[in-house]
Amino acid sequence: MHTALLQGDKTLGWYINHVQEVQATKQNIIQSGAFSREHVPDVMGALTSLKMTANFTLKPDGQAFFISEPTSDAQLKGMKEYLDRKGWWYEGK
Repeated sequence: MHTALLQGDKTLGWYINHVQEVQATKQNIIQSGAFSREHVPDVMGALTSLKMTANFTLKPDGQAFFISEPTSDAQLKGMKEYLDRKGWWYEGK
């Protein structure tokens, strides 16, 4: 049996939590704020042009939002720029 020794002053918990934090910050998922359903075709066009996949949700009040699938840094940057140009809220995950 081979055992690895931790070096330095970090505990095993630090290493485990640090890895989870890094993975969580690199999901490259974007969730938009709500927008009217009239904007759905435009948003779908932007996602398509960036070759991104997303799931749309239509709320009972007619507002829609999307949550993307994990994507590349370049695609995420492109979608953020699109949403910034629109002045729309979004959250990166």
